[in-house]
Amino acid sequence: MNGMAAVVFDLDGTLIDSRRDIRTAVNRMRAELGLGPLGLDEVAAMVGEGARVLVRRAVPGALPKERFDAAVASYLAHYSEVLLETTTPYPGIPAMLAELAPAVKLAVLSNKGEEPSRRILTRLGLATHLAEIVGGDTLPTRKPNPGGLFLLADRLATPVERLVMVGDGSERTNAVHRARCLGVYDKCVFVGKQPRIVDYLCAADVLLLPSEQESFGLAALEAMACEVPVVASRVGGVPEVVDDGETGFLSAVGDVDKMADDAVRLLTDAKLRRQMGQRARESAITRYSTDKIIPQYIEFYEHVLRST
Repeated sequence: MNGMAAVVFDLDGTLIDSRRDIRTAVNRMRAELGLGPLGLDEVAAMVGEGARVLVRRAVPGALPKERFDAAVASYLAHYSEVLLETTTPYPGIPAMLAELAPAVKLAVLSNKGEEPSRRILTRLGLATHLAEIVGGDTLPTRKPNPGGLFLLADRLATPVERLVMVGDGSERTNAVHRARCLGVYDKCVFVGKQPRIVDYLCAADVLLLPSEQESFGLAALEAMACEVPVVASRVGGVPEVVDDGETGFLSAVGDVDKMADDAVRLLTDAKLRRQMGQRARESAITRYSTDKIIPQYIEFYEHVLRST
């Protein structure tokens, strides 16, 4: 748990199996509209973005606004009646939360309404392990909007930003020591060599690549493919991969002050970060996809073979 300040869980499909009660409420709402029942798997595939999206998916065609609002109200009323009939925690969840709670702050962020979320978690005995519960109606926005996470970070007094250092090498010990000296060790996570770097890239907001030497810049390209903007040194082949000001920011080797400023700019401007990330992925897949690069390699090797 080194360096981990808090863990935020989703609710439906993560901590609890609520599919059957949701199906019951959906089918009662559909019956009022003269529609037949849906199967468990059908309803389960519709869950995840709140009641209004669930109703929209569960009712074919576009209802007039008045009827749609009535259908949402109907679903919510039925769900309130049945939400604890069959809903249970997944196996091992109560024990896991009980073990984690003394060591790290735990919270739930769900697109289900806050009141039903709290009612379920309380009745199932899970709420005692949770420091905070945020539902889909706690804020004007809901997931995937990050507002709920920022609210939880504030309520839990937990920094949103973390520096995750992936990989091993001669400088890792020096980096750990430097983090301690600067008093930021608790905001850094040194995870060492990882077999699935994409898991970290998909969770990242920015990739920092302050290298003194780079042959091509594969790390930057991998990040860009995951919609992560890059802040890097203008060295080796990196300028061929990263378009300065478009898919990331480039700086002179050693200019860590500018790199820090560029990183902060991206971390504090969600719109810029999102736009740069989208351009980065577009660049990565259009310029460096295997469909384009592999034929170039083959052509080059065949040229060399012909020459010899």
